[in-house]
Amino acid sequence: MKYNNYIDSKYVYMPKETNKEFNTYHTFVVQVKQRDKLKNYLKRNGVDSTIHYPVPIHLQKCSIKLGYKKGDFLTTESQAKEILSLPINQFLQNKEIVKISKLINNFYKIF
Repeated sequence: MKYNNYIDSKYVYMPKETNKEFNTYHTFVVQVKQRDKLKNYLKRNGVDSTIHYPVPIHLQKCSIKLGYKKGDFLTTESQAKEILSLPINQFLQNKEIVKISKLINNFYKIF
C-alpha cells in the first residue's frame, strides 16, 4: 500500500507488507497517538477518516453474556483508542494518498 511509502512510521503504526504478499484492503487501519485530534485535523483539511470498532468487542452489548469486563483484554482496549481507518478505495489517486500522508506527517511535527 502506498501509504507505507509516504507516512513516517515513527508516528504511525501501519500494516506491514512483504514482497511475497498482495493485499487488497477494504480498510486501511493505522494506530496512532492523539487519534481524535488527528481525525479532526484531517477533517479540517478535507480528509474523512473513520473509527471502526471504537468499543472493543468484549465490551459491546452483544458480548455481555460472555462476562468480560474492562481490563480483561488490555491490548484490545488500547488499540480501540488508537485505531483510525484512512481513506482507501479503487478511485483513490496517488496524489490524494500523498496529500493525506503529508497531512499526517505534518500533524505529528506540529503536535
